[in-house]
Amino acid sequence: MTSIRILVDADACPVKEEIYRVAERRRIPVSVVSNSYFRVPVGPLVERVVVTTASMQRTIGLPNAPPPAQS
Repeated sequence: MTSIRILVDADACPVKEEIYRVAERRRIPVSVVSNSYFRVPVGPLVERVVVTTASMQRTIGLPNAPPPAQS
């Protein structure tokens, strides 16, 4: 069985509320990805992911992406 997860570009998606309702009804996890904090429903199925431009560039493999910060 294939696992399903809904990925939402929260910065551009005009139907986030509808997605939350359908995901809850169907018990499908949702990852809400944005470059700033957005209000998301609290619950076990919704995950908020806040990314920076540099981390997005590294994720999709763009050249000239800054290296990861050293800890």
